[in-house]
Amino acid sequence: MSNGQKTGSTPLPAVPNSEDPKYGGRASNGLIWIEQLGDELGALVRDYARGGAIVSSKLTPPAKEQSDMIEHVQVFLDQKNQIDAASSIAMICYGINDGVSASRRGATSLSSSAQELISQTELLIQAGIQNVVVLSPPKASGLFPEFNNIIWNGLKSLKAQTPSIQFAYVDFSALYSAINADPQSFGQDFLYARYESAESCLKSATSLDGACQNPDVYLYYIPNHPQKLTHGLMAQWADVVLSNCT
Repeated sequence: MSNGQKTGSTPLPAVPNSEDPKYGGRASNGLIWIEQLGDELGALVRDYARGGAIVSSKLTPPAKEQSDMIEHVQVFLDQKNQIDAASSIAMICYGINDGVSASRRGATSLSSSAQELISQTELLIQAGIQNVVVLSPPKASGLFPEFNNIIWNGLKSLKAQTPSIQFAYVDFSALYSAINADPQSFGQDFLYARYESAESCLKSATSLDGACQNPDVYLYYIPNHPQKLTHGLMAQWADVVLSNCT
């Protein structure tokens, strides 16, 4: 999920545009989860994500041209950033669009994509990253259990090879499963409006026509893309998980 940038640069303000549903280039109506998590942690966020990205365009050819993790990692490496190993964290979240592409082609496994994700993560470690957080796709069914398991085991293998690295795994699918099972139970404990729908406020990613009156009570802002308060839940979820890592 992108904040509208793709090179780690400063994002545009998350403000509405009367002609575009995206707030400052974000596929949401406000700050995305990584920005909100950065605010909670007092951390500088440098986002290299791009909308619609997959792990590898060669392994899961998309219906139309899409960027991939290989490209994102290379952009970061080409910048030759000075990395503070103690305080820097690489947050890695891929899989949703790989699953869409695989399903379209009738594929029954994302194992190669999961293995490529580990290979790209290893490049980041070689560049000086010592803290790695992988975040699961928010879907728990279909191809993702195997995808997640391969990544988890791959991270453990990297840890065995390089004991100095620290890694964590945040399961967004557990959060989304709970929301979809009982949307109206979310809100009060998190100081947010209760969900009234697990659908999206807008019916299109390119138009404001037919917009709902109150995006806060919908799970998504545009189809399959969370609204800002859902992003807030994701940020809180990640923060709690990371705070309890041992």
